[in-house]
Amino acid sequence: MSLIRQGIPSAAVDSLATTLAISQSELATTLAILDRTLTRRKKEGTLNSEESPSCCSSSGGSSVRTR
Repeated sequence: MSLIRQGIPSAAVDSLATTLAISQSELATTLAILDRTLTRRKKEGTLNSEESPSCCSSSGGSSVRTR
């Protein structure tokens, strides 16, 4: 929970997209944020505490298909 409160590092977001073999756009859709918001957060260095739970939640309501 501490990590979520602090925000998820952008490197972890990149790693997640790479591991799942999905594009940044697909990841943004899965996280229920705009692609340009994800781009901005990556430049800032973290997803903020309100965006991080959707990335880490197993019951976030989103599903990711791997290729």
